[in-house]
Amino acid sequence: MSARPNAGIAKISLNNGTSRALAGLAGLASKGGNYYGSHTSASFLLLREAIRKKQQVIADYNGYRRKMCPHTLGWKNGREMALLYQFGGGSRSGLDPVGSTSNWRCVFVDALSNVEVLDGEWFTASNHSRKQTCVDQVDSAVVV
Repeated sequence: MSARPNAGIAKISLNNGTSRALAGLAGLASKGGNYYGSHTSASFLLLREAIRKKQQVIADYNGYRRKMCPHTLGWKNGREMALLYQFGGGSRSGLDPVGSTSNWRCVFVDALSNVEVLDGEWFTASNHSRKQTCVDQVDSAVVV
């Protein structure tokens, strides 16, 4: 993980070669009450912070580089999951214009790679308040 200011945008990057220090941080953070056990992934911690600060996340998922805003983070059947609103990048199913209610993505956190957290405009859709089924045990969620 590295923090590098770039033209006024704070950037945190996480690659597949995650450092031992970050892995240790994940272990320490999870001792504070992870519902499903003692391990919280580094990507999970980055998404949690992005939700807290309403930041954008750019990451690779299923072969596409995606630009997303995380809304809900937690677990489903013991696996780390996130509900994100995708506003840019690629997608196998295609991407509708920003604001569309079709751009919600339920993703496996462990399948995200090359995760970057950026300051920038926050995107969501009008149906955000609709009950979601992506995450059963919620760790963090955005209130809009």
